[in-house]
Amino acid sequence: MSLTKVMKEKGVTTQRLSELAGINKRTLENYRTGRRKLSLETGLMIAKILEVDPYDLLEEKEPDSGTI
Repeated sequence: MSLTKVMKEKGVTTQRLSELAGINKRTLENYRTGRRKLSLETGLMIAKILEVDPYDLLEEKEPDSGTI
């Protein structure tokens, strides 16, 4: 999952989450789009607010199809 997917699933807007977390809306948008990485502390706080496992906020990555 990703932060954007979790927010959509929970019905939480960027504006509302930024208010709850005390994070600037633009900064939160940067987290959502991947232009900025979540710090551990911020990720844990957002996960707690959204009532999800912190791992749910991480982007899903395709397995590396390269050879070993």
